[in-house]
Amino acid sequence: SINMPETADTDFSWREFVRRNNDELVATYGNLVHRVLTFVYRHFDGCIPVPSALDSHSQSLVNKAKDTLNTMDGLLYRCHFREAIRTAMSLAQEANRYLEEKSPWKMIKQDRQASATALYTAILVLSCLKTALYPFLPFSSQKLHEFLGFKGKVEDDGWQLVLPPPGQKLV
Repeated sequence: SINMPETADTDFSWREFVRRNNDELVATYGNLVHRVLTFVYRHFDGCIPVPSALDSHSQSLVNKAKDTLNTMDGLLYRCHFREAIRTAMSLAQEANRYLEEKSPWKMIKQDRQASATALYTAILVLSCLKTALYPFLPFSSQKLHEFLGFKGKVEDDGWQLVLPPPGQKLV
């Protein structure tokens, strides 16, 4: 969808398709999902961590997730699919930067609660992204929905950020 024409012809190439798949989708989004879920499985008994109060950086990322859904709603309504995907991927990139800065894998030994809060914030972003990317990646979004411990279908929750409850078991 990121390569499809919206207002003019496009020059499709398999090389660009593979590059975007590997460099953007897998490296940015897939890696984010894998890092967060794997760490939570290993260090929080496979349950969504109980956060403490969010600091300004964490709250800012949560606000960006909410804004992402609102922005994408308008973009999808107007059939601006490329910009919608860019908006979602921007959130994934921001979440990766957030995790690098918070480094919950380093922090776990000194401040388990701070690590839990950073991971909870990242899980909120994953919950947003599973909804935001559902129009483009329905099967992967459904799988992430289930991994996060949600029942039913992604679309049953509507176009909103669904907050996974702390302590919810990941699948």
